[in-house]
Amino acid sequence: EAAGRELGGAACAVIRGLGMEQEAFEVVLAGGAFQTRHLLRDAVDETVRALAPRAVLIEPRHEPAMGAALLALQLATA
Repeated sequence: EAAGRELGGAACAVIRGLGMEQEAFEVVLAGGAFQTRHLLRDAVDETVRALAPRAVLIEPRHEPAMGAALLALQLATA
């Protein structure tokens, strides 16, 4: 739980820095620790949503390599 609060605090620092406290946005929980440790995920969720209640925590839609390829394609066609 303490680790989840720390991770949530780091996300909150970014959210504050971007002024997104009232925005609706997704927070992607990447990494194997989130798949098996529900206490970690719950603590991150609680911490983030206390600051940004419209934030939604999600799991990655693709593997990291797929995301990198999509980003490269997007940049190449821009």
